[in-house]
Amino acid sequence: MTSLRESSQRMLTEAQERALASAASTVVLVEGLSDWSDMESLGFFVCVRDLEDELIRALGVAAVEAVIDRAGDLPSLRRLQQTPFHRDRSLEQQLHRFMGARSGRKYLYARALVQSLALDTTPRPLGALLDHVCAAA
Repeated sequence: MTSLRESSQRMLTEAQERALASAASTVVLVEGLSDWSDMESLGFFVCVRDLEDELIRALGVAAVEAVIDRAGDLPSLRRLQQTPFHRDRSLEQQLHRFMGARSGRKYLYARALVQSLALDTTPRPLGALLDHVCAAA
């Protein structure tokens, strides 16, 4: 059985004209389209907030923290959680901010979180993109 990691890497390589996008970044794209399904028919799959948010929700806080721990970044996350601005925010919000707090971290953790996904927990936009690429192959 091919892993999600291997499948997604192969298919995403083939998906040069397809994309994941956040809802906020699609405002210009949706002009003239009747709804989100029109965008999906063109190969654009919309995350509610962004891919990190989708992955955090799909995996859950404990699994995301385990990924961060394996990468050796758990002390950095704990420091961020203790800052005055973040200490009263939800764990999901803290994790989301942590992913974007350092250059290259979004890419690093997007890959690590996708590798931690089970097929049945794949976020809808990512799963739809992979299905679209498979259908086009």
